[in-house]
Amino acid sequence: MEQAMGGHQNNALLDALRSALRHQNLSHADIADKIGASTASVKRWLSGRGLTLDRLSSLCAIAGLDLTDLVDLAREQSERQIWQLTLAQERGLADDGALAFFFFALLNGWPASDFAADFAVSEAGMTHYCERLVRLGLIRLLPGGRIKPLANRRVTWRRGGPLSRHFQSHIKQLFFDMDFGAADTHYLSDIAKLSDRGIQRLDALTSDFRRSLHEIAEEDRHLGSADRHWIAMMVVSRTLDLSDLPFTVPARDEKQDEAQQMT
Repeated sequence: MEQAMGGHQNNALLDALRSALRHQNLSHADIADKIGASTASVKRWLSGRGLTLDRLSSLCAIAGLDLTDLVDLAREQSERQIWQLTLAQERGLADDGALAFFFFALLNGWPASDFAADFAVSEAGMTHYCERLVRLGLIRLLPGGRIKPLANRRVTWRRGGPLSRHFQSHIKQLFFDMDFGAADTHYLSDIAKLSDRGIQRLDALTSDFRRSLHEIAEEDRHLGSADRHWIAMMVVSRTLDLSDLPFTVPARDEKQDEAQQMT
């Protein structure tokens, strides 16, 4: 039976596998061609859905690994990576929005050259940003000008901490102030009544959506598209308090109900 891979250990395996495939400079289409499957199937497997042991072995082989190698690589990467920012790291990023943007762009696989070009940052300025991230213990500088982020892409920070407050004060307002009728704005609003199990599935769907966003970005980067734009996305769901709704429902008139039933 096919099941989705879940849990911290399986996420670490998938992260290691995707990293190894990126190191081979392979796109989803390249992998699909080598394995004899559709691109959609490859995307689904690399997100953990429908990934059987045989398929995992085939993907490992394309990356030049066997299953033992993959487990070792995942363990090595997991031990090296930061999964939660320290308070000092949060403060360092929250105090400088540009530094935070640069760090999270690096974390999501974007080259430093993109940040330098898009924000017109000088070589000296980029050196300064990198040195600050090194002092915060968030990146390592490698030979050839390469930069290695030391945090996992799913790194977390404190509720109510410096980064959370920075988001509340600066980032959230960008979305609330946007023109939802603008041609370049895409949004979706909906309501549903869900059980606790349904809410858990919605949380998983949100994570899958975020992962798909970065898969699309990686494919664009691999293709070298020149017409790329920074896209801001915020996915929010909450339990609805009916008293907060901008309307009232007239109270039921029991006498009128009885009269209607009699007729």
